[in-house]
Parts: sequence; C-alpha cells; structure tokens
Amino acid sequence: MTTTPQTAAHEKARAFSTGFTVVINSFDAATRQGLADDPTLTKLIELLPPDSLLSITDNLTTDDAVLVPTAGTIALRLTDKQGDIVGAVFYTPNSKAKPIVIDPTGYGAIVIGEPNKANEIIAFDDAEYGIDAYQCMADDKITFIISPQKTKQCFKKMVQHWSGGSLLTVPMTIDNKGMINLLAGVNARALVTIADILTMLHANNSYEAILAADETQIINLKDTAYYPEWRDDPQLNEPMIYADGRFELYHDGLFFVKYNDDDPANITFKFKAFVCSPIEIIAKTRDTSSGTWGRLLQWRDDDNIKHQWSMPLSLLQGDAKEYRKELASQGLNITTNSKQRSYLDPYIKTTPFTNGRYA
Repeated sequence: MTTTPQTAAHEKARAFSTGFTVVINSFDAATRQGLADDPTLTKLIELLPPDSLLSITDNLTTDDAVLVPTAGTIALRLTDKQGDIVGAVFYTPNSKAKPIVIDPTGYGAIVIGEPNKANEIIAFDDAEYGIDAYQCMADDKITFIISPQKTKQCFKKMVQHWSGGSLLTVPMTIDNKGMINLLAGVNARALVTIADILTMLHANNSYEAILAADETQIINLKDTAYYPEWRDDPQLNEPMIYADGRFELYHDGLFFVKYNDDDPANITFKFKAFVCSPIEIIAKTRDTSSGTWGRLLQWRDDDNIKHQWSMPLSLLQGDAKEYRKELASQGLNITTNSKQRSYLDPYIKTTPFTNGRYA
C-alpha cells in the first residue's frame, strides 16, 4: 500500500487520538468549585452531560513531543462526527488567555446537544457565541458544533467533516458573505440574515421565524463551488452536472468536462471531451393524449441554418443510432468517438426544465 502525505497525516492523527483518549479520560471530572465561577465554564457544565468537563492536573505532551502547559486547566473533549475523541480544548478559569487547543485533525468540535444523525447541525466558530445561541434555542432536534481553533481554515475543516449525513447550517450576516467563498462547494447551507442570529434570538425571534423571514437568505453552499474557466469565451447555457462531470455548451460545441473536486474550495480542471456541435434542448414534447414524449432540439448546420426537431425519447432506447443519424443528416456534427458521443444521450434526456416548458 502506498502511503500519501494525506494518508500518513490521517494515520498519525488517529494514533494520537487513541493514546490521547486514554490520557484525557484518566483525569477526574471538574467540580463547580473548580470552575471558580468562570461564566463560560459554568454555562458549559449546565448544558453538557455529566463529567464532560475535566480537571487537568498535569502538563500534557503532544504527538510532536511538545510539552503543553495544561496543568491547572479545565478540559473539554473535542469529538468528530462519529463521536470519537480527537483532542481537547483547555480553559484556565477567569483568564483572558486564549484556550489551549490540542487537535491534530483540525476538525474536532465542541458538541452541544444530542449528536443524532436526524438532527440539524448548526456550526459556529466562537464558543461563547455558540453557547449563548444554544441557550436561546435549546431544541432537542438541533445539535450545535463549535470550532475552538479560531482560524477560518479549521472552521472550514470542521464544517466539511461534519457536513456528510445531516443538514448542516452555518449562520452568517449579510456583511460576512466572505464566509460563503470560504465554504464554497461544501455540502451545507448558509443562513444569511440582516442582524446576527444571536441578536435576533435575544429579541425573542424563534429559529423557525428567522428561517421564514423575508430578509433571510438560505444558500446551498454546494452550489457555490467555483469551477475554473478552461477557456475565455462564455458558456451559452448554465452547465449541467452529470455523473462525475458536467456538460458545458459553447459557441463551437457541447463538451463533457471533468474537474478535480476533492477539495470543493479548490476545484481544478481535469479534461474535456467534445460531444457535438452546439445543440440546445428547448422544451419537453408530447402528443395530445400525453403520449410520445420527447424533446424539442435546436441547432444550426454549417451554413448557419437553424434546425428544430421534436425527437421522441423512445429513440434513446437501445443503441440510439437512429436519432444520431437523423441529427447528422440535418447538419449536426457529432464526434466519431463512441464513448464521447454516448454523452449526448443523457444530455438530451436529463436536461432540466425548471419552469416546465412544453412544446
């Protein structure tokens, strides 16, 4: 097995997590007296399950053999979406010093609420802000996750990691839409409000009312992924995602294009496949008895003469040679590459019609 740098880093983090779990669980639970009336820790001990806060009596050593001054702190375990411990955040009660974070994964979260896959997850990048928001909502159908790292990249890592399997919402204000660019392509939604969500909750607005407000925008972050331009001229239509790529229509042809999208925020061009000269799917068609369903196709031949054909979808069954022969006879240039021309079938059949256009 070949070990990539990413794989090695993951294995190292997992090995650290296993040993760290044993060490961190060896400490006793913190008492209210040990919290010294620290406001944040007092809120946490009331919100979290028993024994969530730990009294740390020793300094700890990281996987890089660095001694971390954790003696005398109160620790809160950080977990991943499977519920495994991946690190901890260490608070010094009533101190202005930043909490110490040990988490080699970068995506460990403070979890408030029941970690149920059926729950909506709301993500925050500030502990005090997230704690106050949860106190206002206190809904057993919502789980809060908070990144303790205080960096945009770690927040992004956390959102990416937790976004699979559950609806994940990232609250933000209209003047903080830079967060949308940071999280572009992630399988989550942005809840964009005029005022910050905590202010609205303190004003006795329910979460449901905030979601339904006219000024509220809900943006699917997965749809905001930036695909790099591999050519200078504009596309004639919106690209259509299909399988592991997407159809892109330009003045000189229809192309099926693939991208490297392992990192949704850093998508790179992989390759293109020419399918045919430009062709548009104008509308769905059917007869007066709601039979003979098809698609109205439009294209221009080499003499720039416009052609239209109401093509029955039944011609896409079998090897689909007949419909390609008809298109070619009317001047559509189709690639002779069998694999590339096969992309024309799903392009015709699956092009969406959001406004229900019929001809």
